[in-house]
Amino acid sequence: MSVGRAVVGLSIVKAILAMAGMRWGKQMNQSGSFTDRIVGVLRLVPTTYREIARDTSALPQAAGVVALVAVASAIGGAGEGIKGAIGGAIGAIVWWVIFSVATWFVGTKLMGASDIGGGPGRMLRTSGFAQAPGILTVLGFIPLLGAIAAVIGGIWALITGVMAVREALGVTTGKAIVTAVFAWVLVGLAFFLIALILGIGGWIFG
Repeated sequence: MSVGRAVVGLSIVKAILAMAGMRWGKQMNQSGSFTDRIVGVLRLVPTTYREIARDTSALPQAAGVVALVAVASAIGGAGEGIKGAIGGAIGAIVWWVIFSVATWFVGTKLMGASDIGGGPGRMLRTSGFAQAPGILTVLGFIPLLGAIAAVIGGIWALITGVMAVREALGVTTGKAIVTAVFAWVLVGLAFFLIALILGIGGWIFG
């Protein structure tokens, strides 16, 4: 990976954080800093997840985490330039929104969870921050270390994801797991059927 590519990637990351209303090293009005929240999520601190779920102003910050992870993945991967990083960030945000809404729907309509926030907002905020372990994909360009980081980050993200569902919907860990799996299958099946209907299934899956 070239120094130039790293510099470009860092510039994109800073731009994403700026658009999300964050400033490096500054404190947020609500409570801890953006960095503190990410650390709390990574450490699986329940109160951090609940704080994020309650903070209605945290949606841009959650989107910033999703975009940040997408850019980190682009930097650590084979590299598709600026367009690839931006495209990856947009795609990641679209998937995040769809999956979060599906998880909220499954949890509140099918699993009996209370609709605490009156909509999918709580789920969007916690699930966005829950993607933080994906930042480790930035190490993907390093032989062996990149592969190890990907495995650790993937497992870590599964755990933070379950925590996000549990704290956002106020359900047990078991129900959170079932809800997340059901939502993932539902969204995956929907995308598959849409791809087949539009005749692009071979391009996506083949």
